[in-house]
Amino acid sequence: MKIKYFTQKLLCFLLSCFLLAGSFKVSAAESTLPESIIAESTDTEGIVVAENMAAESTVIESMAAESIDKGSPNGVPAVPALSHNNYNGAASYQIKFDIWWGNNATSYVLYENNTAVDEGSLEADSPNAQSKTFPFEKTENGVYSYRLEAANSYGTASSSTITVEVTQADASPEQPKPEQPEIPNPDKPDTPDTDVVDAPVFSPAEGTYSSAQSVLITCATPDAAIYYTLDGTEPSAESTLYNGGFTIDKTTLVKAVAIKDGLKDSPIVSSNYIINKEPVNPGKPTEGLQKHLLIGYWHTWGGDASGGVPFLKLRDVDANWDVINISFAEPVSAGSTDGKMQFNISALTADYTKEDFKNDVKQLQAQGKKVVLSIGGYEGYFSLTSQSAVSQFVSDIKGIVDEYGFDGIDIDLEQSSVTFNSGADPDYKNPVSPKIVYMIQAIRSICDSYGNDFILSWAPETFYVQLGYQFYGGLNAYCDSRAGVYLPMIHALRDKTSYVHVQLYNSMAITASDGKSYSMGNAEAIVAMCKMLLEGFTLSGNSSCFFEPLRPDQVVIGVPSSSGAAGSGQISNESLQSAFTTLNKEYPGMRGIMTWSINWDSFQNQNSFAADNGQFLDNIQ
Repeated sequence: MKIKYFTQKLLCFLLSCFLLAGSFKVSAAESTLPESIIAESTDTEGIVVAENMAAESTVIESMAAESIDKGSPNGVPAVPALSHNNYNGAASYQIKFDIWWGNNATSYVLYENNTAVDEGSLEADSPNAQSKTFPFEKTENGVYSYRLEAANSYGTASSSTITVEVTQADASPEQPKPEQPEIPNPDKPDTPDTDVVDAPVFSPAEGTYSSAQSVLITCATPDAAIYYTLDGTEPSAESTLYNGGFTIDKTTLVKAVAIKDGLKDSPIVSSNYIINKEPVNPGKPTEGLQKHLLIGYWHTWGGDASGGVPFLKLRDVDANWDVINISFAEPVSAGSTDGKMQFNISALTADYTKEDFKNDVKQLQAQGKKVVLSIGGYEGYFSLTSQSAVSQFVSDIKGIVDEYGFDGIDIDLEQSSVTFNSGADPDYKNPVSPKIVYMIQAIRSICDSYGNDFILSWAPETFYVQLGYQFYGGLNAYCDSRAGVYLPMIHALRDKTSYVHVQLYNSMAITASDGKSYSMGNAEAIVAMCKMLLEGFTLSGNSSCFFEPLRPDQVVIGVPSSSGAAGSGQISNESLQSAFTTLNKEYPGMRGIMTWSINWDSFQNQNSFAADNGQFLDNIQ
């Protein structure tokens, strides 16, 4: 997400001792909180990722109350977000609360069905993220509701309520747990060695498959722990602990061992899954692009409206930028459905006019740069819900592109711009949700109006892409109806897509297709998130719904450029380049690096992000 009127706590305190009193405006897409949390959904029950932030003004007031000093809070805790990991009715699950950014809590009370079931103290480290996980094991099927109160000396903040439905409890308290019949095994001797853990069993069996497979591993020995590897090495207690099914989407040799204290380890068993997926029509790379690109967003505003970041004339951007995304074209009326769009540069003055900006565009293009119009942003949300709206949108965007001579469009749709018919749009290859269908039609119409060198890029948050691996709004009626919502649009337009740069910042922890959860801001998370695009992944754990991979030249890493540019996800240039090197070695032709933003890099880093990473990309053979 990017912020138009972005009040970054640290930067503001460098400029002055206190934040200005009164209200201020959060806009565009660089909010310090994930957009999936600052949302308009009023459904507070049956959701997997709880959108339980209070009114936007409350969030902003909480941010304004923060002190530059980390640690002790100096205001009411930020509103906690509750989530759970139970999407199949299991008896074992976890409830997690997160305060993504702002004043921390020093104590909590967790309520189940309006009864306090856990309470305790918390260590505050404001304004950093704060979280705690609560495990549950149920013996009765039913619907359980959860709410958490986070408190400190300034007051209490309450989450919204989430619900968990349990359908697979082993037994109720009144019913003894039935004995599990022994599974016949012709390979097992009549007199088993009771000192050895039973060998793990794979499901499905090894073999050749035409699509990704969800692999389950079981062991007949009660309470045995299963460890497995996916790289052909011998598993041990140091390997990955099996805690549920995982997806194999490329040819993989899986090895597993079962271990239990007091018994000998099981034999190591293996299962070889050969995945021969039918090739996807990949389209052709956009013409006229360098092999590797450094891409940055440029603010059309400045000064206080940018959280203190000065306006930067387009001609003054650092020479290392290859693509400059102009932020943003927005709807005439935020939240509208009529398709009417506008483009304004609010920071223009008598010394820097509209004509000056147009001349700067031409000057950069003459230097081999690409200048792209970014559409949307956090404040610029809108939807297309009719054919007339599509026609209006296409006409307005083409008019802006033609007037300024832009080289393409960048799609940064946020908030409720695109949503699924919740749980009723399962096939991402053939979407039926109106907002998605009309948006695909409009974007294709724009792209078809220009040549093969016209750029189409995408800037979704992880919420709109990678979260679909766990929770896909088109399949799961109990999760947010926007989870994974970019996937059908990207797929439908993959023949036109130049590249996708997912915002690997301001994000909740995301579970990748390797089954591990990643917090952003490190090389491992970048590699895992990008591999999901490069290898494809199943949706909501459904092996029949597999998002096909993108080409390496269609994948770009997206990170913040400076400490003030985002609330989380910052990474050193060295670690960023290490992640790119790892990916490019395995998937040659990775397109490049994107950042929010050019202005933040100029203001806080004196363009060091552009200089270091631009030189790095230029030196790749």
